[in-house]
Amino acid sequence: MARGNQRELARAKAQKKAQEQANSQKKGDYAKRKQNDADILREKQRIADEKKAAEALAKAKAVQIHSISKEIITITKANT
Repeated sequence: MARGNQRELARAKAQKKAQEQANSQKKGDYAKRKQNDADILREKQRIADEKKAAEALAKAKAVQIHSISKEIITITKANT
């Protein structure tokens, strides 16, 4: 009779564990998770594209400034 309580506690623990597993499976709906992951990846890609565009714009401005400074140098050399 001493093991009766232990069995009941083990049974309750196992039941609680099984219930938690069942609940976690419901929360992890495959379609929802797939959609959520796709949304996250789209957002990351949008941010990466914006970053690339900003870098390209900065590079274009740097090239433009460099070419203007070259023109100024050639003009000043021609005037002297």
